[in-house]
Amino acid sequence: MATPHFASTDHSSSLATPSRTPPSQSYSQLVSRGFTPGEAGTLAAYLEGLDVAHHTWTLREVNGLLFLRHLHRRSRFGESDGERTE
Repeated sequence: MATPHFASTDHSSSLATPSRTPPSQSYSQLVSRGFTPGEAGTLAAYLEGLDVAHHTWTLREVNGLLFLRHLHRRSRFGESDGERTE
């Protein structure tokens, strides 16, 4: 008898550990298999635990957000980061 499998919508585990395959590699593999750039970017975002319900992702957006996530986790933001300098 087959064992039932359940899919989880909890992405906290994917946020806690880095993915095994870099988003750029996942993206390239998906495009080479016939996915459009928008589909491949959104799937790469999904694999990284990003919300894909209301947004189509580009690879650049995924990489940018992962970079910011990395900085945040390493406490690399300064006190004045994000403030306007005139």
